[in-house]
Amino acid sequence: MDAMPTRVIEIRSGRIHEVMISLDSDGNLVEVLSENPMEELESLNIIANLPSLEGYRGPLSTRLNDWCRSVSSALQTGFVVTVDYGMEREEYYSMDRSHRLIQTYYRHIDNLSYLQHVGDQDITAHVNFSYFRELALLNNLKSLHSTNQRDWLYDLHFEEVLNVNTDGEFTSRREVALVNRLVEQEGLGGFRVEILQKGLRGICYEDLIPTVKFARDNFRIPPISVQHMAAGLSRK
Repeated sequence: MDAMPTRVIEIRSGRIHEVMISLDSDGNLVEVLSENPMEELESLNIIANLPSLEGYRGPLSTRLNDWCRSVSSALQTGFVVTVDYGMEREEYYSMDRSHRLIQTYYRHIDNLSYLQHVGDQDITAHVNFSYFRELALLNNLKSLHSTNQRDWLYDLHFEEVLNVNTDGEFTSRREVALVNRLVEQEGLGGFRVEILQKGLRGICYEDLIPTVKFARDNFRIPPISVQHMAAGLSRK
């Protein structure tokens, strides 16, 4: 969801304005704030306490509802598991997060501006999970459980599965350390996990947790290769 098209908004005088892209006299890309407020967004009441967010800037996904509708139409009964970085609405629309919710990556390096390396860098936006759950529900996808990647993987018996893998496939301590980054709370382990369900009654999250034996017998951690970000990793 972080790679979906997004609009950039900025709050001025308690009104929502869109940040547009234009050209300066030298032909360089520059940001320009729209003169008129985005009344269609204000009427949706997506953002509360507008007056207290003077100067706030952040992304607003424009395709999330379409995505939820598409997923729901393809699923008659079952589950949807999303893993992404983001937060709840209260934190998302706060001055602490202003100007910090859009990230750009050029050759896996965090860049400072989406106006640089145009067409050659990734642009991603953090997900407003409160808004996501609301749109999902409108499309008959009900939230079953909200957690983070660390806790979810531990519920799936990550440590036991890793121990099974290290007995055979993994021979490098460095590889094991890299796999463990999946559960680092300040890193990948902090990614949000949202589990949705459709068409099921009487189901709860605990029903999805396997036994330790099942996890050890059936789950495998893919080996790290040169295609991963840890390129150049050599086995010992």
